[in-house]
Amino acid sequence: RFDTLNDSANSKNLIYRNISAAKTVVGGGSSPDKIYILDGGNVGIGASLPSTQIHNLQKTNNRAGGFYTQLNGNNYGLSMFVNSGGYGVIGSNGNYTTDVLTMDLNSGNVGIGVTGPLSPLTVKANVGGSALRFIGRSSDGISGIDFFNSTQTVGNYFQSNGSWIRSRADGGFHFSKGS
Repeated sequence: RFDTLNDSANSKNLIYRNISAAKTVVGGGSSPDKIYILDGGNVGIGASLPSTQIHNLQKTNNRAGGFYTQLNGNNYGLSMFVNSGGYGVIGSNGNYTTDVLTMDLNSGNVGIGVTGPLSPLTVKANVGGSALRFIGRSSDGISGIDFFNSTQTVGNYFQSNGSWIRSRADGGFHFSKGS
């Protein structure tokens, strides 16, 4: 049976209208209903009173409980979920289940390649020797990194166009001028 826009007295219908709560419910029957559409436009997936345009009430603390976008015809995709430690995770799903980006929702720290970032940005290389790669401008191949103090008034600039700089254990630096 497929009924639409019925009142909540007929809440066993697939789609019904709950007039008193000003919402339409998809997936009626016993609680929890599946999708809630408020008159103001907010949509809840498992969330009966969605507070944003799309509000997903994650049922498990892993990939299966979050959002998943799959490339048509392939067995992999992108997932987004909150894990058991309270971290927001964006990663892969399907044949590959790699956590690519982890966000500490309490501190605001972000990690790439790590599960518990301890600084505002933590990057870990899982392959090769470099955790970061900067590709220079197409006009001259120059790339660089700026390091500043908290007021952004004092900084160091490290540039690469064949040149490099490396710190030593004794606090000094090695320099090499590119050709």
